[in-house]
Amino acid sequence: MDLRATMRATVRATRAATVVSRCTLAAHAGDVAVVARGPSPYALQLESVVAGSSSPASPVAALPGPIALIDIGLSNWLPQRRLDDEVPRLVELGMDALHGILLPGEVGGLILHYSRMDSTIYGFVRIKPDGAVQIILERPGVSWDGKVNPFDPVIAVDPEGEMIAISGAPAWLPQGQPAHLWVVATLGGTSVAHDVIPSSFGPPIPGTSVHVDDDVLVALRGTSVLVADVEDAEPADVVPLDASPPIALNLVLPEIALSGDGSKAVVVAGSDYYNLHLYAIDVSALTSTRITNTPSRILGTGTALGSDQAPFLALDEIGSSVAFQSMELYDAELYVQDLAPGSVPKHITNDAVFDPYIDTVSGVFPTASRFAYFGWGGATSAADLYVTDLGTVPSAPQSMNITSTSGTPLPPFADLGLIDVAAYSMLESNMLIADDRTTQGGGYQYWAVQDLQNAQMIVPGLVSPPQFSSAREDGPAMVGLFRLPTLNALARVSTDPFVAIPTPLLVVPAPIEFDHLAVDRSGNRVAFAARLAPGVEYVAMMTLPAGTLRLPPNGPFGKVHEVRFTDAGTLLFTTSSGAGDRTSHAFDPVTGLVSSTPPALYSMWLR
Repeated sequence: MDLRATMRATVRATRAATVVSRCTLAAHAGDVAVVARGPSPYALQLESVVAGSSSPASPVAALPGPIALIDIGLSNWLPQRRLDDEVPRLVELGMDALHGILLPGEVGGLILHYSRMDSTIYGFVRIKPDGAVQIILERPGVSWDGKVNPFDPVIAVDPEGEMIAISGAPAWLPQGQPAHLWVVATLGGTSVAHDVIPSSFGPPIPGTSVHVDDDVLVALRGTSVLVADVEDAEPADVVPLDASPPIALNLVLPEIALSGDGSKAVVVAGSDYYNLHLYAIDVSALTSTRITNTPSRILGTGTALGSDQAPFLALDEIGSSVAFQSMELYDAELYVQDLAPGSVPKHITNDAVFDPYIDTVSGVFPTASRFAYFGWGGATSAADLYVTDLGTVPSAPQSMNITSTSGTPLPPFADLGLIDVAAYSMLESNMLIADDRTTQGGGYQYWAVQDLQNAQMIVPGLVSPPQFSSAREDGPAMVGLFRLPTLNALARVSTDPFVAIPTPLLVVPAPIEFDHLAVDRSGNRVAFAARLAPGVEYVAMMTLPAGTLRLPPNGPFGKVHEVRFTDAGTLLFTTSSGAGDRTSHAFDPVTGLVSSTPPALYSMWLR
């Protein structure tokens, strides 16, 4: 089967305006990208490649010698940011279980965590949008042989990507190691590391507890909260957790929930896992107040390294209310409470409404005025999406089932539906849901929620969850891949205005499979891998909205491992012939030229 012919015929049939031709977008010849190549994941060399150039790849001088890339985490990362390119976000790299942090806006670039293999040096590096390399922070390893990572791999990045905070001396290091919390300013220029720790020794600072928002840093150290002005070079202020009346603080969960505006924070602490309280921190006043009267088994945020679930603990935008989950018997009940001392928590998932089907809650999604959350009841019970409106009647929040598989949007919610949420993405108040019904023999469903109120099932019977990609949050559209038993589709979902029903861009028979979806920053090009048969794969690129289709040369390939764009629009992809070798390619869509690296056992594009 000829992919080029099949796709051309399909596009002509479905979109009369489609013509296979050269792209006419702005030229970007000379775009520099960075690839990591080597004989093992522990001995990678960073090399620069000029798109469309015959010049061989050259080593990146700023980071000489082989390195090992270390997985990285982003504190307070929420799943609704998956499609948002205007805030820092985690992105998967070309090797399993390895991530980088993509920076937004004018700063741009990718942050990686690494160790040098020719010495015991660990650090963080930024690959800039132009391919240049900026070492952010390096430190020698610790322990007797210097081979223990001195950093917590979870770091904090401010919403604009201009400031990061890196923790030192993780909890598993030997006791007595100095605690550090470095703030690295001006990622757009020269990095200057400033240690905000008031003293050189003390409890470690979990990376999951560190947040940077605008010009304020908030972090947890033992039973105290650190608050620092990231623009000055002064040590952080120390705010001890409220000790009146005295409560034993033998356990402090290593996470902090921060309000959207950065004005308030909430910490969970108590005598043990079954006797925990909530402590509210006023960031500007530097005060701490215990807001719960009765201890319970309160869950933390749940957004640690490697986790992509929604948080179990979340503040609203202005820090007036907190939603939290408390384990009661075998279920997690959802509560909402004002941050004012002495306020009474409101039991949202009370048994009168939700028992026995909607007891365990999978996550809390904060918005400016509401909390949206998933009800979760088990393998054979309903699990719908509910919204609790906190703004209308604060003393009595109203809950509504907006996916309504039970047949009614209001309590009581009968067990008439079966939804297990497998994946979800959120753009402000609009949500895309992939429902897993495979245990009931129904495949996957694509749902869309508009303004956290109106939900509808759009496409049933999918073979796998749909994949979505977007150039940026405020872009006019997202692009998705939909796999059905008899056909596969590349489709556009409008975000401005939000229109949940996808518009097909390319439809092919089911033997052809699409994967590795990517959209360039302009939103005018989409690329993906297409597999005709095992060991026969192409890389395809389409211009939007006309649907102009183009295949970079040198295909087919044995396997396509990754597809992505540089900020300037060069198409990057990595392939292998099936013999264990990987070759990375940089395709200039204007000149039509491809630059390819020599084969290596490990190869992946960084920027």
